[in-house]
Amino acid sequence: MSTFEDDRYQWRETYFVLFDPAKRPLLHEIRKGLDSMFRSLRICEALADEQGRIESLSVASYDDFAAIDLVYQCGGHVVAETDSLAEEMLHAASAKTRAKIEKARKFRARLDLLHFEQMEQIQHPESREEPVFTFAALDKEKTQPAKNPAKSLFASRPKFQFDQNRYIPPPEPEPFEINDSETNPVWDDDPDREEQIDPNTLILVLELLCRLTDGVAIDPASGAVLN
Repeated sequence: MSTFEDDRYQWRETYFVLFDPAKRPLLHEIRKGLDSMFRSLRICEALADEQGRIESLSVASYDDFAAIDLVYQCGGHVVAETDSLAEEMLHAASAKTRAKIEKARKFRARLDLLHFEQMEQIQHPESREEPVFTFAALDKEKTQPAKNPAKSLFASRPKFQFDQNRYIPPPEPEPFEINDSETNPVWDDDPDREEQIDPNTLILVLELLCRLTDGVAIDPASGAVLN
């Protein structure tokens, strides 16, 4: 289930992490990195392919009043979108940034990071919900990479196709209007409400993904390179 379907959260922005498809991270690697970063983290849903590599992941950090959906994308549409975005970014880029943009332009894979704000208090669960694997129903230990690929736990499993109907794409980026009562009614319930979301979750997740993929993080709304 996408976080878009949870009324307790409101979408804020979407970021891209572009990288070489050969460096697509394993789901257990992302889990391990996230577990070491956050005091309260709940994995709401996770999907991996037959090799244990990430397809999608939804996590919520209650202490930071934030949630994040990760969705893996690859192929010609990623190349076309990246090329178009790079052309726009290069116009105002510094020499250092231009090098990163040109690097990102060569990548054919992308992780979409959809950032949500928690709009109401949520009681911490007594225990974390384990991720749901629809491609391989294995526990965390069994998703470790096999030393001998020929004897991989996934080798004898049938191949599955990612169900695109499970992914709800984000709306087109636009300025976030706090006082817009028509598009953001949740905010108008309390005009004196202070923003509680902590950007720490977003920053740490972006850093983790860039480290695992040797990728480039981009804010497509502003055209900024984030790492």
